[in-house]
Amino acid sequence: MNAFSNTGVRAGIAAALLFGAGTPVAKLLLDDISPWLLAGILYTGSGLGLGLYRVVRRAPRVRLRPARNVMECFHDETVRLLRDRRGQDPGSDCL
Repeated sequence: MNAFSNTGVRAGIAAALLFGAGTPVAKLLLDDISPWLLAGILYTGSGLGLGLYRVVRRAPRVRLRPARNVMECFHDETVRLLRDRRGQDPGSDCL
């Protein structure tokens, strides 16, 4: 079996190549702009690229669960840790 037939391997190699190519370009831009602006430009480009990829691939919408109360999660995690110490099933969805 060829490792390059796996889409995850191809995506990882493409990401490494893009990162390697982007670093020298970022170094050239860093002389003229602040590091904060450069980071903002790179993250914005990343978000736009991912959004375009999702549109082209017609990816389904992502549905997130409603946020839970912070204290409820804290309580559940405390109970999970105590159960874990006793050898019981620690299942949790807070983290």
